[in-house]
Amino acid sequence: MDGNPKLPDWLTTVYPGLAAPAGRSESRRKAPVEDLETGLPRDNPSRKEQTETPHPGTARMRRAQYTASDGRVFVTAIPEAAPDTHADIGVPIGPPDLSTLKLPDDWTVRLQNALVAHGILTYEDYRRNPMAVRGAINSAMREQLRELEAIYRRRAEG
Repeated sequence: MDGNPKLPDWLTTVYPGLAAPAGRSESRRKAPVEDLETGLPRDNPSRKEQTETPHPGTARMRRAQYTASDGRVFVTAIPEAAPDTHADIGVPIGPPDLSTLKLPDDWTVRLQNALVAHGILTYEDYRRNPMAVRGAINSAMREQLRELEAIYRRRAEG
């Protein structure tokens, strides 16, 4: 005998990691060294690679837009094979809820739709492209900016 006690079959069936590999006399196996940044074993693909490659039985996702009854446009992720009409039941991508800005409803709708049109859906988009954020705000408030200019012009012409 190699000095390792024989474990009951039911135990090695329930916990397969307990069984020592064939040809190895140690009763303990070394755990793989983990990458400190990702927490994954070093020989595994990164988390990014794991999320980009679907697991068997899962579908690839694509982005789709839908317009809610109040006129706001949303972007969601739906399976590639799903029709665009399923966008309203997809996984939300963005933009986030803007109600905390306490803007009038029509301004909130225009701002949300401008953010979608400029591709600002996530925090990463927001951080990566501050000029697009400003562009979305300008396009959403275009009417108000024109009216503001008219007010100043009328006052100057006075």
